[in-house]
Amino acid sequence: MREDADVRFISLKTHQLSEAFAAYKAGLYTSIDTAFGWDEDYQTQRFHSRYAVEDLYWIVSADRRVGLLCYRLHEDALHLHLHLHLALIFREAQSQGLGSQVMAQLHRLAQETQRPITLSSFKDNHGAIRFYRRHGYRITGEDAHFVELERGWDQRA
Repeated sequence: MREDADVRFISLKTHQLSEAFAAYKAGLYTSIDTAFGWDEDYQTQRFHSRYAVEDLYWIVSADRRVGLLCYRLHEDALHLHLHLHLALIFREAQSQGLGSQVMAQLHRLAQETQRPITLSSFKDNHGAIRFYRRHGYRITGEDAHFVELERGWDQRA
């Protein structure tokens, strides 16, 4: 783990959406293709309709992009929570502790807003599920393709 590699979240600009989609595709193509089959037109449309530019951030470390993040405060029938829609660390930047640093920053934001964090992961992405569980998330539900996870704002991990 690189202790010296502080990460920052840099807001995405509208003209960077095609770069963000390319990162999304590189990170999720295999999981999406395995679960549903990859349809380029559908995934392009889905990306642009599901991920609002104001909720998208480049994850930056040492002045270089190392990932892509999307989160927002979300209200459902149960409660107001911080929902992590997307967290990708680029392949060449993985296994350097950057994902844990991203989670630590999100956990601080959850504490500041006193909101739990929710997210979902592809069911077959066992590494991601282990990662989230190691960071204090508990499984709250699942369906054929996804596992739903949640972490309280007041937890320590």
